[in-house]
Amino acid sequence: RTSVQARAESAADEHSAGVYVRDDIELLPGVHATIGARYDDGVYADAQQTTSDVTFNRWNPFGGVSIRLSPVTTIHAAAFRNTNGNFISSKMSPPTVAGFVFERNELPTAERREEAISIQDGWGRSFLEARVFTRQTVAPAFVVSAESLPAIIAPLAAVLTPPDANFHAKGL
Repeated sequence: RTSVQARAESAADEHSAGVYVRDDIELLPGVHATIGARYDDGVYADAQQTTSDVTFNRWNPFGGVSIRLSPVTTIHAAAFRNTNGNFISSKMSPPTVAGFVFERNELPTAERREEAISIQDGWGRSFLEARVFTRQTVAPAFVVSAESLPAIIAPLAAVLTPPDANFHAKGL
C-alpha cells in the first residue's frame, strides 16, 4: 500500500465591491431596451504569482435591445463590458442583458468586452437560435510580461500566459 501526501500552502486574497444602475424600457410593444452600468472596485493578490497585486476600478457600461418580430421570433442585440472581480463571479446585478450573460467562467480580474446578435425562432415544440458574437478578454493578474521574467526566459512570456488570460474570440 502506497500513500502519497502533498502539503503545499496556497492562498489568494481578493475583495471586491460593486454598484450598478440599470433600466429596462419598453420603447414600443414588442421592443424592449436595457441600458445601464456597473462599477467594480477590488484587489486580487495571489501569493503563488511573482506579479504584483492587481487593483481594478472600472465602469462597465451595457446596453441591449430585444425586438419581437412575431409571437415566436425575436431578435436580440447587446454590447457590454464586464469585470470578473472574484473566483465565484457573484454579483447582485441581473445576470443578462437582452438575453446575453454577463458572467462567464473566467479568471479573476478578467476584463471582457462583448458584442452579440441573435435571432430566436420557435415552432411547435422546437426552438432554433442563431448567434453571432465577438469577445475580447484580458485577465491582467495572469498575463505574464517579459519585464517580470528573468532575461533568459523573457522571450517565453506569451507562452507562459494562460490561454484564457488574453484572447479574442468570434463565433456563430
